[in-house]
Amino acid sequence: MTRMVPREGLEHPVFAGMGVDDQVIVTLSFAQPVSPDALAGALIAWCKRAMLRNGGERINAFEPGINSRQMHMMLGNLVQPREQLWELFQDIGALGAQVQEVYLARWSLGDDEVRRPARDPRAPLEEPWFKSTRAFLDQLWNPGAAPPVSEDAMMLVGGWTRNRDDELTVEYRGMPLFFPGVRVAWGIPRGFEQVDLEGDGRAEQVRRTLVEALREGWAGLFKAPGKEALFPTPLARDGTPYGIDKLRYGTRVGYHFTIESVQLMDRPMAEAARFREYEVMEALLQVIARCQLAPVIGWQRFGTALPMHLRAMYLTTLREPGEVLQVARRFGGGPPPFARPDLHSFMLWELAGEHGSAVGIDDERRDEDEDEDEDEGDDEGDDEGDDEGEDEDE
Repeated sequence: MTRMVPREGLEHPVFAGMGVDDQVIVTLSFAQPVSPDALAGALIAWCKRAMLRNGGERINAFEPGINSRQMHMMLGNLVQPREQLWELFQDIGALGAQVQEVYLARWSLGDDEVRRPARDPRAPLEEPWFKSTRAFLDQLWNPGAAPPVSEDAMMLVGGWTRNRDDELTVEYRGMPLFFPGVRVAWGIPRGFEQVDLEGDGRAEQVRRTLVEALREGWAGLFKAPGKEALFPTPLARDGTPYGIDKLRYGTRVGYHFTIESVQLMDRPMAEAARFREYEVMEALLQVIARCQLAPVIGWQRFGTALPMHLRAMYLTTLREPGEVLQVARRFGGGPPPFARPDLHSFMLWELAGEHGSAVGIDDERRDEDEDEDEDEGDDEGDDEGDDEGEDEDE
């Protein structure tokens, strides 16, 4: 059975209303080797037919990467995107290819004429900035408030050299991290009101469920040859494999773990890669449901930044330089922090009923700490991602 990411495939709401101005990222992964020449021939033939449907206008197929196990492309200028993509999938199937996994994502033009991953139309507006960690936690837990951002575009600029010639592999972003009924937030509060708790039966239940959900979620996904048994291994802070840490922030109890980023990488071509953050979130939804945890997920990445001269050099290699320049402006005109992700960090939380109030700190301490909040300002919070972005090692 073919695994679709997202599971709804082209029926996912993010693909509703696609048109000629949109671009669709497509990655097909095969259970058995397929002739790259045959795959390229099928793509060329499909482009010619699609061009006829377009009234002779050319189909955009940006930087296709084809090998015997994966086929990656960004397609644009399609007048009937869904129908035309299904035709492409049928053409690939007609070669006898056994498609193990299909990854899909949509890029759309924004009001600023910059193309970027499309938002889920069901997603609410998000709050990107907070004056303190306390404010971040309070808004995270307030269902009536705008949620914190689920992805910080400023920090999610992945890139790393792959050989001595400084050739770059660039991360591409895809499906938005939005799931109805769950608040996914970029930011892991470290140190603030934090108390380490001893592991207990409940922590063991969450840990065991997490390992099971990750193993199940990765069962049908494509893995590179020789890595068929790979699935993400959660790590406790001391490096214990298949481990988690139980913590308390104020009155809220949660569970923290990390995953080595390399275990989440899907690299269909040498020049481009993505990290399976969307698939991790799908697994965490299962943990939340099975353990009756709060519908809140925190996450963040930590990595090693490229040297400044290489960051500047690679600004010209990205598909959307306008977006890169926007990111650069937020760094005072300098290049964005291309970084090789090393660790992905995640946080799950208990419901408030038994384990704490609905806010990040004890209500009784809130008023007396208000003056301290004003003094701390941006030094303590700043969207959580600013303090602890990719430029740091965890």
